[in-house]
Amino acid sequence: MGIFNTIKKLFSNPAVKESNNGPMMNSERHLGNVKQNKYYDFIDKDTIRPISTILLQTDSKQTWDSFFSVAKKNPKLINFEIRSRRKFRHLYHNQDLLVVEAAGTIEMITKEQVQQINLKETPLEKMHPVAVNHMGVLLHDKEKVAFVHYKNQRAIVYEFQWQPFRFAIGNDFWLVGTRETYDGPGKLYCFDFNGDLKWGIAFKEVFSTMFGELSFMPYLLEVSADSTDIFVSSMDRLYRLDNNGNLKARIAISELKEKELQQKQEELQHELSAPPKSEEEAISMSAKQLAAQFTMGFERMSFNSPFAGFAHDYKTDMVFILEEKGRVSAWDSSGRLKWINAFKNEGRYICWIENKLVVSFKSGETFWLNRDGKFIYGAQLPKQASTIQLIPNQEKYLVVCEDNRLYELYKDTGNLITGSEGHPGMELFILFGRNVFFDGGVHNQGYFWLAPENHQWQHFEAKTFKDVDKVVVQSEVAPEIAATKQFTGGWEIKNKKEWFGNRVIDMKNQRVYVVEEGPRKSINELVNLSDKQREKDRLSHKLVCYDLGGNIIWENHIYSSM
Repeated sequence: MGIFNTIKKLFSNPAVKESNNGPMMNSERHLGNVKQNKYYDFIDKDTIRPISTILLQTDSKQTWDSFFSVAKKNPKLINFEIRSRRKFRHLYHNQDLLVVEAAGTIEMITKEQVQQINLKETPLEKMHPVAVNHMGVLLHDKEKVAFVHYKNQRAIVYEFQWQPFRFAIGNDFWLVGTRETYDGPGKLYCFDFNGDLKWGIAFKEVFSTMFGELSFMPYLLEVSADSTDIFVSSMDRLYRLDNNGNLKARIAISELKEKELQQKQEELQHELSAPPKSEEEAISMSAKQLAAQFTMGFERMSFNSPFAGFAHDYKTDMVFILEEKGRVSAWDSSGRLKWINAFKNEGRYICWIENKLVVSFKSGETFWLNRDGKFIYGAQLPKQASTIQLIPNQEKYLVVCEDNRLYELYKDTGNLITGSEGHPGMELFILFGRNVFFDGGVHNQGYFWLAPENHQWQHFEAKTFKDVDKVVVQSEVAPEIAATKQFTGGWEIKNKKEWFGNRVIDMKNQRVYVVEEGPRKSINELVNLSDKQREKDRLSHKLVCYDLGGNIIWENHIYSSM
């Protein structure tokens, strides 16, 4: 009877516009009205304790020749003729310093000397670097965190009751973010380089998600390039703090979405405000209203989804946020919304490079914008960018895409040169006026290659060939193969969801065994389930046997991570 009552109301009562008592948008909120005690409280050393101060053994060697010590050529790195003595993990660099780690030793390389800090046979031996800058390095292992100060050559070790999981270092302070559980709440501690606690805060903000309530925790933690701002993010919230822990701005993307949804509701109410002329029109209006309510309800449940990333322009203190669906928003230092650009594309790459905002999407479409959100130029990459960096002294970018390729992009023409295999973590930079290339990964070791003075980067260009008889290999790198004849299709198997997990093909018996997604609960059902029940639902799969004609022979429902 509910739907008929709704239809009756459409005939008898005009729509009533509800008053807007929702949260005020950040663009309308002035900094003086932001009450930081609504979002967090200052605390003391309630869940942390200092364990020890450790004096470290150091060793120094004259010049960087002990680091760049192997004369070797790499045909894919043109004119790079000297290599590091072994593989290292790349921790940090600026134009005057390179910090690396290998085999329990941290090395600081300048042109004049190489300083080594030995962690072997110390309580720090099992700890690993998690944050590094020109002043020191943070080490972490389970509940323990240590700060190693290069100048003092000592380490200060703290033990945390809550799990330490995010770390950052500024010019004269270091930060540790903790959480009590995976659902929060979280705390943030700030220490000076002597190991004294400057301040600590306990976050209080709670937000609802489709899987239940979560408490704010420092899921993303960054220090601005000029070390004057601290950025702390959880889900769709971004807090901007000063060095004393005071709240300078709070940005909540969900509040932006809420205002847009309210506008949609107002437009719908206006559309449905006219009394229907017939019963059929009343039924249609009711169905439209119910569908809109369901859609908007689902949208509201996803409001607090994490944004894809953010970038900061420290010169103007602008913050740029990329949502996963492709919308980019710009905010000033007080958290006021300045502009929005909606790209009809999904992506996760955003970065501030050379006074420009760069965003790259899954389709490979990549755009350069100015501070006002205006388009400067764009490029079509094969895949979404993983890293984009400026080539020293050239009007070109060095790009690593998600297809694990290295590319060179010309600014003026948009010409794209395909290079060798590449991966995130590869980097070209200047150290004491010399080009250095690191061929390792973000968390993996690699070699550092040193170029001669006045070296100009030349990109290795991958060559493909189709006619084997016409190819003459004149370098140490073999050209790549290009297809000359496409394979003819023999058989193809598809399912409705167009997704298969693991699979086994038995050509002898002409059978294909695949894992498919099993029956899953709806969003509304998941909300009322416990964490264990939701985890079980996630493991719902089917083991299906097909013949080569795509016909199902049999299937079994299983709960497994297959």
